[in-house]
Amino acid sequence: MNKEQAVGLAVRLFAIFLVVYTMRYATSVVAFSILEPPDYISSGLILLVGFSPILIAILLWRFPLTVASKLMPEVTAKEKSKSLSETELQVVAFSTLGLWVFVSAIPDIFYWATYTYRFKNVGSGNTELTPQNIGGMVATAAQIVLGFALLLGSKGLVGLVRRLRNAGN
Repeated sequence: MNKEQAVGLAVRLFAIFLVVYTMRYATSVVAFSILEPPDYISSGLILLVGFSPILIAILLWRFPLTVASKLMPEVTAKEKSKSLSETELQVVAFSTLGLWVFVSAIPDIFYWATYTYRFKNVGSGNTELTPQNIGGMVATAAQIVLGFALLLGSKGLVGLVRRLRNAGN
């Protein structure tokens, strides 16, 4: 795999990220557009802006090498580049995905730590430890564990993927 193909793969991974990120907040976008949109903004505009990352993701998924060639104009067809093996590429992909999962949990860690501190120390007001809040805390903890597992256990995951692929042979 040459540099351009590696960047093309990264572009596709980013497209997947955009879809997951958009779907994570889709319910909020739909609820905002249906329940109480401001008078000067239409529901259709809210939905278009809210789901525009999916349209961008579709374009990135369909044309990854075009985007890669624009991102790396110095790479020409005549250049010889060091090829990455499939195993090395998978290790990099799992590690990158793990880093993204872990880093995206960091704001949630601070949010829930602040929320818990306020709940324990203030004890009154609008802070409630509802099942939704507990679920959010558990989801953040699971995201941290998954991020570390992907980041630190990428070589083991590559071996597992290889075994699963060859299980029927």
